[in-house]
Amino acid sequence: MKLQVKKVLIIVTTVIPSLIIAGGGVVKLIGPHGVVQMLTNVGAGEYIPLLGIAEIVFAALFIIPKTRRLGFILLCCYFGGAIATVVSHNGNFLSPALLPLVLIWINMFLRDKSLFILAETKN
Repeated sequence: MKLQVKKVLIIVTTVIPSLIIAGGGVVKLIGPHGVVQMLTNVGAGEYIPLLGIAEIVFAALFIIPKTRRLGFILLCCYFGGAIATVVSHNGNFLSPALLPLVLIWINMFLRDKSLFILAETKN
């Protein structure tokens, strides 16, 4: 892959999911009726502010180079849980949580393949 194309893909797969995630966190903190109702229906109503803060913090950790790996792990756990919650309440696996999750995986694969590919060990 050409270096310039890779740099653009890394920027896009950093900015877009970070904005989606942080924006979702801000929306949860603002608490519009539709969001409150949806999260209450899946049993997370009392945790809405905490979820909003978590999204903002995890997105910030993902953006900062020194904490990117931690942000990646926390975001994977968070969105995995979000997808599991949606599916367990008769929702579709292709929930809105899937897009940012896929983008952060692409981002980390482009930045650090060692997270996904095991190095051979010498005996």
